[in-house]
Amino acid sequence: MWDENKIRDYMLEITNKMTARDKEIVLKYVETLPIKIDGRLKKNMAYVSMGIDIETKEVINAVQFKFSKRLFYYNDDEIKHVIGHELMHLLVNLKYKKDMEHNKIWKIYCNKYGIPDNQYFENDIDIEKDAYRYHVYCKLCGKYLGGYSRLSQNQVMKLIYMSKHGTDDGNIRIYDNKLGKDVEFKFSLELVENN
Repeated sequence: MWDENKIRDYMLEITNKMTARDKEIVLKYVETLPIKIDGRLKKNMAYVSMGIDIETKEVINAVQFKFSKRLFYYNDDEIKHVIGHELMHLLVNLKYKKDMEHNKIWKIYCNKYGIPDNQYFENDIDIEKDAYRYHVYCKLCGKYLGGYSRLSQNQVMKLIYMSKHGTDDGNIRIYDNKLGKDVEFKFSLELVENN
């Protein structure tokens, strides 16, 4: 089971294989930087927050690593890929004092340390569904529209009236993964189980 300690241990494993200069740049951060696993991180699987000098716009330090809890539903190779990916961002951003994004230099360092250099993680909705309490489906075609850890009045209303799925006209089904059954939200937001 992956947790903050196992993530740090894997980062140290990669760091210990780096050249002396690269290791010197990242080691103190890998050893001490806060690592957060966040259930609300939806757009990215992970990122490293960098401190930027306001005047020079240079990267001056790192603030934290953040990983989506969705990541840990994947297999170890995919998890290690994302962890290594973020570690390479830490290294090149600190070394070159700017956000290197996924440029040629970042890719060179990925290849140097055996990290896949693809920019984006291929999400698998079927794997990630279990990370969320509520699963939203189109009633008309059955398509999975997304997962939510919580649903507020605004979110339910948006799902009903402005659904992302163009053909459903808000005709959605909400499945509660915790209760193991479909649920219905009345506009009073009273949660009522479907019969």
